[in-house]
Amino acid sequence: MNPSISYRPLQGKTFSLFADDQHTKKYYLTISRLADQYIALHGLDPLLEVIGKRSVSKRRLRYDLDSKRPGDFQKILQHLHQELSVYTRNAPDHLKRLPRFQQWNRRLGTSVQQYLLFMMEIELTNRKYKTQFLETGHRIALLPYCLRDHEADCMAENNAIGEVCRHCSKKCFIQHASIIFRKYNINAYVRMRSDLKKSLRSIRIEGKTLGVFGIGCIPELVRGMRTCRKMPVPVMGMPLNANRCHSWMGKMHETSIDLENLEELLSADHRL
Repeated sequence: MNPSISYRPLQGKTFSLFADDQHTKKYYLTISRLADQYIALHGLDPLLEVIGKRSVSKRRLRYDLDSKRPGDFQKILQHLHQELSVYTRNAPDHLKRLPRFQQWNRRLGTSVQQYLLFMMEIELTNRKYKTQFLETGHRIALLPYCLRDHEADCMAENNAIGEVCRHCSKKCFIQHASIIFRKYNINAYVRMRSDLKKSLRSIRIEGKTLGVFGIGCIPELVRGMRTCRKMPVPVMGMPLNANRCHSWMGKMHETSIDLENLEELLSADHRL
């Protein structure tokens, strides 16, 4: 672990991968163990498909969670709730306080049940596309602004895809993530929200095989990963340790990612 980086446990508006721990390693061990179990029983592709379809309806998911005679999917959802709801403890209070006109916002109104399924969807997507992603000729990583060191005067330079880190702060997670991405021949960009599909099409026009690695809060990351899968573009991703940006908190707060897990995800020798 880099001594200049702070892994201080953070609480997000709706989720925190720290929960009650000092690091996020337990979360990643748990989600990997659960994926192993579910894939052995149901297969990766069928499981990924059903999670993508069933996570759309919040009302249906609440019914599934409370079902007295659960089928296979309901059992998975109930098991995820037992294992992972510790990471979404702030979500119920957030949803109660959310104005009515925002309750069906796809990001701000994400339910606890959707969060649990999205966590598993990220893990399954990484397993499905890792080999393809590592074999693409042109790989990019898209990083969110909230990972910056907010105390530093950021010197990132604009690029057609996004901003490129110029390593102006040793405390900046974007700086350290960019170093890891460069090690694996992945070009990292910091970008504001824009039309992801349009951006990826403009890159593909150049005739390069493209792979995308995304980092973001869980709802945004899943949305981006689904866009890539539909195009289709091999995609991997990793959630922020907590969602603490302006959209959630009203102003920007520091957040982080697990750099050790990032390195493991990108390593060809590490099995997902």
